[in-house]
Amino acid sequence: MLKSLPVVLFLALVAGLPACGDSSSSDPAAAAEASLQGGRHAEAETAATAALATPAVQADKALAWRLERVRLDAIGAQGRLPDVLSGLTRLARDYPAQVDHQFYGRLGSVVLQAGHTSEAIEVAEAGKAAFPESATAFDGLIEQIKERASESGDKDALDRLAQLGYLGG
Repeated sequence: MLKSLPVVLFLALVAGLPACGDSSSSDPAAAAEASLQGGRHAEAETAATAALATPAVQADKALAWRLERVRLDAIGAQGRLPDVLSGLTRLARDYPAQVDHQFYGRLGSVVLQAGHTSEAIEVAEAGKAAFPESATAFDGLIEQIKERASESGDKDALDRLAQLGYLGG
């Protein structure tokens, strides 16, 4: 019995280590970001939304921004275009310095990488409408979208690209 006690204590200590060193317990954005990076988009959205509802996060504008970004990325990765567009509108109002043409372009890339080609087109178009002086900044994203749509044979995306004048002849 005494020989097994050190083993039990060691196992209890090891089992407790992740909780002690887990930065996500003190940084809710880290947990949401880890879920997002792990491809668990709904989980990332849920974690970010829950954290954003807490008074501590609401009082920390920088932390709230990180969580808002993760939340919007997670929504975009799920292809929920209406929620992405409404989120962009709200965040542009609440975080005007952060929501610029680069943010739109990055979000469009997130949506495209998640396999939502048609939705990525609309994010790019929303960015061009919001920042007409930076419209050419979306050229690279549009080229990636065209390539993805062509490779996958996505008729809806190809039709939308043609409608917008991105496809010749």
